[in-house]
Amino acid sequence: MRVDEAFARALDHHRQGRAADAEALYRAILKSAPEHPGALQFLGVMRAQAGDFAQAAELIGRAVALVPNDHAARINLGAALRELGRLEEAETHLRRGLDLNPALPEAERNLGLVLEARGRLGEAETRLRRALALRPDFVDAEWNLGQVLRRLGRMAEADASVRRCLVLAQDFPTRALGHARARLNQGRLAEAEQACRDAIMMVPEMAEAHAFLGSVLQVAKRPAEAEAAFRRAIALEPGHVAAISNLGVLLFGLGRKTEATEAFRRAVALHSDFHEGYVNLASALEAQGDIAGALAACEKASALRPDATEVSKMRDRLRGRSPAGGAKP
Repeated sequence: MRVDEAFARALDHHRQGRAADAEALYRAILKSAPEHPGALQFLGVMRAQAGDFAQAAELIGRAVALVPNDHAARINLGAALRELGRLEEAETHLRRGLDLNPALPEAERNLGLVLEARGRLGEAETRLRRALALRPDFVDAEWNLGQVLRRLGRMAEADASVRRCLVLAQDFPTRALGHARARLNQGRLAEAEQACRDAIMMVPEMAEAHAFLGSVLQVAKRPAEAEAAFRRAIALEPGHVAAISNLGVLLFGLGRKTEATEAFRRAVALHSDFHEGYVNLASALEAQGDIAGALAACEKASALRPDATEVSKMRDRLRGRSPAGGAKP
């Protein structure tokens, strides 16, 4: 197969979502033609889609060096560099890409995010509004605009912008929670919290948003607010096992062991295969001196995951503490 045929096939795989096939072909092309700019760029795009922004920037950077006036390569490189926090370089490449093709809403959004991260909020607002002028239904840009307006202290406008996201995309509250999870994993707690609160603004009765807000606040060491968020989630959805279990973990950490035990019992009653719930229940019961009860919970956890080493160690320790030397399942 000629290189141009292989590249066309790789692009088709890529567009159709056949990621493994596309990546394999891009890599095969680069073995025979290491300076193929298209394979470099789109393999880089695939690595960015997989969250490997360092490799993405390296690959797309090589493509840009080969074809400096490829606006798409410039913009893809700028987006990868933004994720790496290399903001000055990202701004340079995004601006160059927009010079080459000014009608690109995604590039305007990315430049707006770079400018926001650099503290240039007025410029960021301008760029995000340009993105929306180019694509009025660009929900991600609308949400980003809301964050910038909030930082500018224009709260009413910010709230209106966030509410518009729900009009543009009914599933946007769920997407906002996805953003919250990503930011929590990156340790960016303020952004994670705001994403949760935006989801709640759009859908106040969304139990999952309250539950995840509780998790963010728990990591932020704001236990009273975390407890309130968990309890609100449970009030909205009494069978929300994650909120109940996380409330138990919070209460246990606060020394409220009886309440924590009640929460763990409720969680495993709702979800009989909840391995972590039984482990938490065992720990809470052991802390209260109920060794037989702790051992029974630990046995159930062990039955669900026989290969869990830490649970096996806990079970053996509890058996050693039990007057009967064991407990019936």
